[in-house]
Amino acid sequence: MILILIEGIISCLISLGLRFLYTSTVKYDSDMKKRCIATANSTFVAFAKKEIRSHFDGPPIYNKYFFPIYEYYVNGNRYEVQSSNGIGKDDESLIEKNKLVYYNPNKYEESFVKEDISEGFKTIKMLEIIFFALGLFFIILYFLLIFGVN
Repeated sequence: MILILIEGIISCLISLGLRFLYTSTVKYDSDMKKRCIATANSTFVAFAKKEIRSHFDGPPIYNKYFFPIYEYYVNGNRYEVQSSNGIGKDDESLIEKNKLVYYNPNKYEESFVKEDISEGFKTIKMLEIIFFALGLFFIILYFLLIFGVN
């Protein structure tokens, strides 16, 4: 029975960790949105290839992701911004060729692709709620079993 309580506590702690991640990410994106208020149209120019290492029970696995790079112009000067949304292959037909870029009018190279900001928030928030609900369920179940509610 103690394992039920431990599972509940661990799930709630995971939920708190996800809450911290969500809050810090929201703050970063919020600060970026406050600074990057000017817009420019951008055009796809290339892919940045990144290998991301992951492993579970076996040897490490390297997954290749391709992140679109877009160029935009401010006052005749060319700048580039890399999208944070990677895809599994370098196929130009899978991405939009033109995107809206937000940039900092005081520092033109500080920018983001419009669709990238806040993209993963929904998933993090959903996982936080699931882990909290699961933890709460196990804690309540533990106390119901301890006090013998029929």
